[in-house]
This record gives sequence, C-alpha cells and structure tokens, in this order.
Amino acid sequence: MEEKKILETAIRVFGERAQEDIAIEEMSELVQAILHNRRGRASNIPEEIADVLIAVEQLIMIHDCREEVNGIKYHKLMRLQEKIFDECL
Repeated sequence: MEEKKILETAIRVFGERAQEDIAIEEMSELVQAILHNRRGRASNIPEEIADVLIAVEQLIMIHDCREEVNGIKYHKLMRLQEKIFDECL
C-alpha cells in the first residue's frame, strides 16, 4: 500500500481527533529525545523524527492545507535565507 493510502486509512479507521492526539504525543516524544541527547543520554532521534513526519503528513491531510503549508514554508525559507545572508555580511 502506498504512503498516502496508508495515512488516509489510518485517519479513517482511527479518526481525525485520535490522529491529532497521536501527532501531539509524537512531537512530545521528539522533544524528549532531543533533550535526552543534549544530556548525553541514549536517544532515538531518527525514529522520533520519522514518527513526527508521518504525523505531520496526517495533519496536513486532516486540515486539507498542503498548498497553504507549502506557501508558508516557502516564505519562511526565504526569510531564513535573508537572515543567513545578513548574518554573513
């Protein structure tokens, strides 16, 4: 089954609210993994990043906002590019 179909099926089977709750949990687990890593403790950052990316894809589907997110992302990247340029001067 392709990725999009799997994510759509999960939303349909478990419900939008449950998948939003999972997204919150996954983001929290990533925060914890980053903090553990900073303290020199074992962490599973790549696994947590993968979980968050999956959850974010589902959030985009649930809220039907891919184009809006992509537009905002583009503008934020351009702003970051300007900050980098300014910093290097």
